[in-house]
Amino acid sequence: MTDVRSWPVGLRRLAEIIGAAAAVALAEAFGGEEDWYIPKTAAVDHPFVAVIGLDRMEALSAAMGGTTIEIPRGVFRDLKKARILQATGTSREIARGVGATQRYVRLVRNSLTDDGQPGLFDPPPKDD
Repeated sequence: MTDVRSWPVGLRRLAEIIGAAAAVALAEAFGGEEDWYIPKTAAVDHPFVAVIGLDRMEALSAAMGGTTIEIPRGVFRDLKKARILQATGTSREIARGVGATQRYVRLVRNSLTDDGQPGLFDPPPKDD
């Protein structure tokens, strides 16, 4: 699962409802725009549907229908990481899809491996 704790509150809220990848896609497409009305019933012609699909728009309408939201800008460091972590395929395919280098894709993917050793800045384990 993608760690969204460093994301802006509005983007975290969207990720909880529609998933991290869809939230990233909205931020990239509509980031920085205010007063987006979320209809109570999802409609195929809503601009968000082209980006996140009707099923996720239905989830967004169920959770936030009848309100307006601001879409946070998609310029945060971890947004590309989220897309890489959720993508499938070879490093080359993912790099091309997200606009990153293959080396960066490997770096992000390898950060998921746990070699059993604590990190240099991790707090010491607590004795219970």
